Amino acid sequence: VVVVVVVGVIMMRRFFSNGNAFQKVYEFRTYSVQPQHFPAFLALTNEKISMRTEYSKMLGYWATEIGGVNEVVHLWEYDSLAHRQGVRVALGGAKSWNEEYMAKMRPMLSSQANILLGSVGDEDVEECTEKGGIYLIGGMNENTAQDDKMVGLFQSTYGDVQGTNYLGIWRFQGMEEVDNVRQKNFTWSKLVIPTPFSPLQ
Repeated sequence: VVVVVVVGVIMMRRFFSNGNAFQKVYEFRTYSVQPQHFPAFLALTNEKISMRTEYSKMLGYWATEIGGVNEVVHLWEYDSLAHRQGVRVALGGAKSWNEEYMAKMRPMLSSQANILLGSVGDEDVEECTEKGGIYLIGGMNENTAQDDKMVGLFQSTYGDVQGTNYLGIWRFQGMEEVDNVRQKNFTWSKLVIPTPFSPLQ
């Protein structure tokens, strides 16, 4: 009983920031795609993703360039955990979505993972439509100072976070800018490229 109580207290502390619940919940999903299916997966998702965004807001959808092979990562925004649960239930009953996308997409995957995040700070993640962006996504054990390249800074709440307390996202205009970035103290990191249907370009 003591162990359960202690674990529960730790998880509640991670979900609350400065005594207040995070205003929004963000889900960071990672899909590993079988190599022979990667082009077809991207084409299918490009065609059908609008069916998914009817239910909740997609912030970004990227293909991993460094830090994963045949991999995509995507970030979704919810008003709360209850909102996310309601969306999942609704999607489970969405016949067209399941028949036209999920039934075709699932066999293409080799693995899936997700973590839930809360935003650090009061600003929402804003869309960027300018083409040519390269994104750096990294996990950190300590909070970091925000800079003009940072798109969002999040605190991990639930899921396999690989020992990470924070997740940061930075946007650079081309690989030339990435070359000039000072190495940050990451526990893991990825360089990712926006898909054509990603709100963050």
